[in-house]
Amino acid sequence: MANRKRGSRSRRGGNSYRNAILISASAFIVLGGIGGFGFAGYQYANTERADENLCFARHNQHQTAIWIDYSLQGMTSAQLRDYMAGALGAYDRTPANGRVMVVTTGQSAHGNLPMPVFTICKPAATEAEQQALGIPVEGKPQRDRTVTVARTTFIKAMEQVIASAGDKDQQAKASPILEQLRAVSRADWYQGASTRSFLAITDGIENSKVGKFCFQKGDMPPFASFSAKPQYQWVKPSAFADTDVRVLLVEMDVNLLYCTNAELRQWWRDYFAGNGAASVDVIPLQPGVGS
Repeated sequence: MANRKRGSRSRRGGNSYRNAILISASAFIVLGGIGGFGFAGYQYANTERADENLCFARHNQHQTAIWIDYSLQGMTSAQLRDYMAGALGAYDRTPANGRVMVVTTGQSAHGNLPMPVFTICKPAATEAEQQALGIPVEGKPQRDRTVTVARTTFIKAMEQVIASAGDKDQQAKASPILEQLRAVSRADWYQGASTRSFLAITDGIENSKVGKFCFQKGDMPPFASFSAKPQYQWVKPSAFADTDVRVLLVEMDVNLLYCTNAELRQWWRDYFAGNGAASVDVIPLQPGVGS
């Protein structure tokens, strides 16, 4: 089960993490060439081409964001499998040509303006989807290869990202969850869509100047009371309107001094619902003490 530590960390793992993601992106291009799609599949005169992430630019393109909290330690293999299952589910639920973006709080990616470490668009799987999008219609064998290679590439990239979640050099020193969610909700790359999806993988324990949830008495009142505090205005996100939210809540196996796991689940339901989410589903991973 995951335990949280806040000591200082070396950053020598940063380059390897960035390289791992770049390798995944390169593999996508190489696999595309082998599979007979990618640029080669769209190199016809006067034919619209997908970009390097297999995306066709469209107004109100669906956006799926997968946000992974790197402040956890000691994650079990079962938890890591849950992370992959959750991420893959988010990809599979994304509509054709929807943009899937992966964001982490890892040391080499962490910042006040978080950027995706990996982006890919889910290819159209049927002729009807291609026609609806107004993109070149391929034969079924070609289309199936594109779909298979894109999904495989997403899995490979997520394996790299999830493996890095257990890298001590990547783990975040603190856990400013509210600050990160505010930044993602306002990011340029997560705007302009008519529908959005958001997957958060976290233990939900804020640990910053705004509050130390569960370990500082009074720092995690019910969301209605917390949102009335003056400091909440510094971390209030843009509305999650038209966004389906799913939270994989990693529950701790340590004594939570001033909250229970049940209270944490309800707090995050209220947070997202209170900020306009179209739907909220909080899924506990391996409930621990305090359930």
